[in-house]
Amino acid sequence: MIAVVGATGHVGGEVVAQLAATGVPVRALTRRPDGWTGPAVEVADVAAFGAFAGARAAFLMTAEPIVPGGRPEVLGSLVRAAVDAGVEQLVLLSVFSGSAGDDVLGYWNAACETLVVDSGVPWTLLRPGRFFSNALAWARFVGDGSVPVGFARRAAAGIDPADVAAVAVRGLTGDLVGAAPRLTGPESLTPLEELRVLGEVLGRPLTACEIDPDAVARGMLAGGTAPEVVDAVVARTLHDDEGAEPLPAVRTLLGREPRRFADWARAHATAFATPAD
Repeated sequence: MIAVVGATGHVGGEVVAQLAATGVPVRALTRRPDGWTGPAVEVADVAAFGAFAGARAAFLMTAEPIVPGGRPEVLGSLVRAAVDAGVEQLVLLSVFSGSAGDDVLGYWNAACETLVVDSGVPWTLLRPGRFFSNALAWARFVGDGSVPVGFARRAAAGIDPADVAAVAVRGLTGDLVGAAPRLTGPESLTPLEELRVLGEVLGRPLTACEIDPDAVARGMLAGGTAPEVVDAVVARTLHDDEGAEPLPAVRTLLGREPRRFADWARAHATAFATPAD
């Protein structure tokens, strides 16, 4: 049995689907088990006692807000529950920069990774670049043809969450112990370039409305993100090109090329459909 936290997320959902497709017993762990619409697998509340009972391996992630000066309490609880249940392999969905950096992001991500590395259980850390699925935020604007885009000219070697999941499956089935691969797609694109590709796939012209970084920051603050976190995100995005270079890890680990943004856009074109379509 493999337990998958975040089973309704873009990566976790793919992990569940890929494991189920190969006949591996899966327990999908989610905060909303009653609303499960995924594959026919066992489903449980991630916060329930015994959520990891009987699981040999666990995929872990957390959407816990970063608390400056705080600790990742939710992830800590998940790690403790998994270890106490006798889980023998942990795979953590981390971030591209991992524990690097002397800002609030670096400290927080270091704390997250340390919880897993120091758990006493064999581990794998996945460090993906920008997800192609971030583009789904544009879906409600596609009908108007004008799409607001933040950090529009910041290039990244983005990745299909399905490719991240495929690497996670390798880790969950016993491979990659002690590995912390940085995962990217095969090309470096700016959001402006991704929007152009998406327009070509959808067969409609899409115009970017570039959002000023200060406006992006104000939006994050209004959404409840801590000021220190906002400052770190903006600084890293504007002044650091980390994650812009395509890396070979996915090709090496999966024996195939990672998917391009155009491939992802074609596979998810219906998510951008408007009522008129």
